[in-house]
Amino acid sequence: MAASELLEEARQGLDEGRPEVFQKASEAFELFQRGQDDARANDALRVMISFQHHQAAVKERRKPVEALQLVEEHLASARASGNRAREACVLLSLAEINMDRRGQKKRQEALEVCLQALRIFQELQDPHEALAQLILTNLYFKLERPDKAQQAAAMAVELAGLTAEPVLRAKALHAGALALAAQHRYADAAQQALEARGIFHEEGNVKMEAAQLVSVAQWSLKASKPFQALGAAEEALKIFRGLRYGKGWQVRALGFLCEALVELKQAPKAAKLAKELEAEFQQAGDWSSAAEAAELQSYAWANTEKPERAMEPLEAAREAAQDQKGWAVRILQGQAVAFLHAGEHGEALRKLRRACAAAHAEGDVRQELTTLRQIFRVTFDRGDFEAALQAAEDSWQICHAAGDSKGEVRSALRWAAAAANARTLAEAVAKVKDAQETSVASEDRVGEAQALKLLSELRKLEGDLDAALQAAEECLSLVRGLGDLLWEAELLHILAQLNLADGHPEEAAQVAADGCQLCRTSGDRPRLVQLLLLAVEVALKDDGDGLGQRRQVLRWSGEALAVAGKLGDRGLRTLALYWRAQVLGVLGRPEAGLSLAREALELCMKLKHQQGEPRCWLLIAQLHLANGAKDEALRAAESAQAVAMRMRDLEAEEEANQFIDSATRKKDEPPPEPTAAPAPAPAA
Repeated sequence: MAASELLEEARQGLDEGRPEVFQKASEAFELFQRGQDDARANDALRVMISFQHHQAAVKERRKPVEALQLVEEHLASARASGNRAREACVLLSLAEINMDRRGQKKRQEALEVCLQALRIFQELQDPHEALAQLILTNLYFKLERPDKAQQAAAMAVELAGLTAEPVLRAKALHAGALALAAQHRYADAAQQALEARGIFHEEGNVKMEAAQLVSVAQWSLKASKPFQALGAAEEALKIFRGLRYGKGWQVRALGFLCEALVELKQAPKAAKLAKELEAEFQQAGDWSSAAEAAELQSYAWANTEKPERAMEPLEAAREAAQDQKGWAVRILQGQAVAFLHAGEHGEALRKLRRACAAAHAEGDVRQELTTLRQIFRVTFDRGDFEAALQAAEDSWQICHAAGDSKGEVRSALRWAAAAANARTLAEAVAKVKDAQETSVASEDRVGEAQALKLLSELRKLEGDLDAALQAAEECLSLVRGLGDLLWEAELLHILAQLNLADGHPEEAAQVAADGCQLCRTSGDRPRLVQLLLLAVEVALKDDGDGLGQRRQVLRWSGEALAVAGKLGDRGLRTLALYWRAQVLGVLGRPEAGLSLAREALELCMKLKHQQGEPRCWLLIAQLHLANGAKDEALRAAESAQAVAMRMRDLEAEEEANQFIDSATRKKDEPPPEPTAAPAPAPAA
């Protein structure tokens, strides 16, 4: 057999894990050596090393001794003979070996080795430069540098295009999409994955085409594009079912398909589809996939008006799992979610505590920590802050015993959040500072940024706005270094709010404008709505009446209302309606504002968002008064007063009292102008 055919068979076998890969790659290497085809010999050598690495690290889960021996042998030989191209290829293989399952220190070594190989390829103008950039992309991604990963991926895409390597270009596009997704630029990531899908389609690689469609579905959901996600997931599932290709890919496609259907208010259809796939998996003897399909049924039913139906599929999942390790915990977690959707929080907590005990008994630390985080969220949301403190403390103890500094930092921050409610702000601040020191010592930039963000929130609660601003600005600087656009937009939102509260409206307006632009770039539409409304609030408090400002607030409030409507988020829509009505009232159009304010009130009642109700009633009262309907204004103000008294909102009650007093003055006194009232917080 010709050397080229042997190499191609070895490459295909490597993807499928065939045992004859090493032998065929070795034969190809010898033949290329004899024919003095150095470039192809290097390719065959890399396949040999990759096979040995995969066998040890992935299949047998041990140190890849044989792969490292091959690297050492051929690296020494290449350097002795001055074969720089082979030296670079072997260094590239060494980088791949140290990239996974070898620890953070080895990963850093892998980066240095990969950069060394890249420099050699660049000096030699070797086509392997594109491959080096791709591996560099993966390394930066694993080292939590998505901005650097994106740059390397773009270079790999360009180089692969120049050397006419379509498959390599498609892989680089996918790697770049992962980097974009890590920066929460989900719409861009989905678009890049679609481009990669097109290349795999042209090359006839159906499995990789379907895999890209799964990525498109995943990131489209994150980008609030459920229709696009639905189409991609349906097509991916159709391909995988046609190929009868399992290995979890059918379940992944099904999962995103169900999630898209749930978002589109078609949860029963998702449950029906998951049940069909469960039967197929059982017939094929794929019990793990059958159990996961049953879990998806439960998820779908939990999001309907009959969440109690979520329990039955979980029992089916338990039977399908056949006592496999970890499934007892997953079933209990699923039952807890079903109880939460049904509003039975006490029962949900009991299931979670059983899941935690089961994970501990199985020695499954990851699941135990996951369950403790769920317990923390449920207890914190219920206002049981002592129980939340205990869950955070238990998490910290587990992470500390395992030497997991990152886990320690996250657990400490959860503890601080609960302590701010259950104990004192001083204790919470001290814990956050300890977490910050730990994250700095362990070079955990994400943990440090999370600590600074929480510190800013705590300083704001203490009333120290200057300290809150300083912590938020330090956090923003760190986040920009991480390249996380979604988080950066969140920090800009926080800074704008702090500047407004600290009496700096101009700074608040500029920061909000920067945040809006960033959200448009990243596709973060929920945050865009919040920042647009904040810009409206700043403008209304500025009391400017120029034509330019009138047009701005109309445009901002209109855009916010339109985007909130497309998102289908009723909490955000409530806020957008409220502020749009406020704007119309201030600009002398109270009649138009009234219909929007009433719609906002109706949504507050449907969402059981009691804090927003008195604010909406007060706005309706202001608009009625501005429209000359004094009796209607007084009735609305009395409704605001009654709701505020019922929920013990002293601030809203006082505002209602002041409005009633003002509106019942002598007729010759001018009526009060509509003013900007605090907006209701969006529903959770």
